[in-house]
Amino acid sequence: MLKQRVLTALVLAPLVVAGIFYLPPFPFFVALMLVTLLGHWEWTQFTPGDSKIRSLIPQVVALGASAVFIPFDVDSINHLAMGSVEIVGAGVAWWLLATVFVLSYPRSASWWSHSSVLRHLFGIMTLVPFFWSVLILRYSHLPEEPFYGAKLLLLVCLMVWAADSGAYFAGKKFGKRKMAPNVSPNKTVEAWSAASLLRFWCLSGRRLHSILNFQAQRHLAASRWLPYWLQSLVIWPRACSNGFPV
Repeated sequence: MLKQRVLTALVLAPLVVAGIFYLPPFPFFVALMLVTLLGHWEWTQFTPGDSKIRSLIPQVVALGASAVFIPFDVDSINHLAMGSVEIVGAGVAWWLLATVFVLSYPRSASWWSHSSVLRHLFGIMTLVPFFWSVLILRYSHLPEEPFYGAKLLLLVCLMVWAADSGAYFAGKKFGKRKMAPNVSPNKTVEAWSAASLLRFWCLSGRRLHSILNFQAQRHLAASRWLPYWLQSLVIWPRACSNGFPV
């Protein structure tokens, strides 16, 4: 299992980072749309029905409708056009509600577990705001600083990858106390603590911010420090074990 995760990270992490930095806006939009559709495909295992294709239809319609009715050009995204802020806000509200569901599980399952509509809605509220959040981050200040949004997005990826890998290794080595046995029996308090510490380090580490160079002059070539991260990312064996980070 560990070997498989390391090999996956070695292949996918450089591709993800290269896509974040070097795909032009519209190809990045298309690639992100495809990644989000893969996420919706995975979500169909949580929805009832004999056909994954039919289960995918509501998710595709919702994602496509958001792209039709919300402007996705660079200028509109940078000015937070009507719709983009609202859908991200809805995503935040959903994650707060989802936290309540997790903390109260299995009691909370009594009113949603048998509802196909709610299961589809949960997938839409998880992945459509993700799509627009990533797009807003990547397009941020794009006309003035081409790599500013890419560095923001890379920081988010590093937080996810570091926390995921830290939780994996800490759980394997030190994990004893179950954190939420009714939700995920293998998750431990020790793994959660390691993930939280690494996530905090990503946000506060001086060296990390120095490498990301958010104070750099405009139009700084990412190639000056990108190879360092391409080397560093491979030490996180779970970096891309689930594809693009959600």
